[in-house]
Amino acid sequence: MPATSEAFGRMQVTENNEVDFLWRARFKIRILHPETGDVGSFCYESEPHDFTPDLSNWGWSAFATRSSLVKQGLVAKDGSLTLKILLVTSD
Repeated sequence: MPATSEAFGRMQVTENNEVDFLWRARFKIRILHPETGDVGSFCYESEPHDFTPDLSNWGWSAFATRSSLVKQGLVAKDGSLTLKILLVTSD
């Protein structure tokens, strides 16, 4: 059974609608918005590097641009948002 832990992190949405993270390890990461619930998930394994997936890959299709995220109050004007992140090791 995979081990699960929780962490809090910062997400930064760029002008190109990408998300900036820096992680090291092997995780399945589910992004949960505190108001709307599960936003998306991805599997990730590597040495430390900037991880910038496109928002459309995470099911953000209803609000997949930085300007619309800001307009809906889901992120700050600089594109940042504090998220609860579930970390699940993929053994």
